[in-house]
Amino acid sequence: MGHELPEYWAYGLYYGPDPDAPFRSPVGDPVADAGIDLGRLPVRPAPPKDSPFWTVE
Repeated sequence: MGHELPEYWAYGLYYGPDPDAPFRSPVGDPVADAGIDLGRLPVRPAPPKDSPFWTVE
C-alpha cells in the first residue's frame, strides 16, 4: 500500500468516480489518466468541521 505516489491516494480521495467509467478513479499518472477530464469529475465534499478526520486545526 505504501508504494504508490501521494497523488495516487490524493486523487482518489479528492475526486469522485468518472461518470463515463464509474469504476475508474484518477491515479495522478498523466499517462494512465489521459482519458479522464479532471474538470468534469465531481469533487467529494469535505468532512464536517468537528470530524476526527481533520488532522490540521
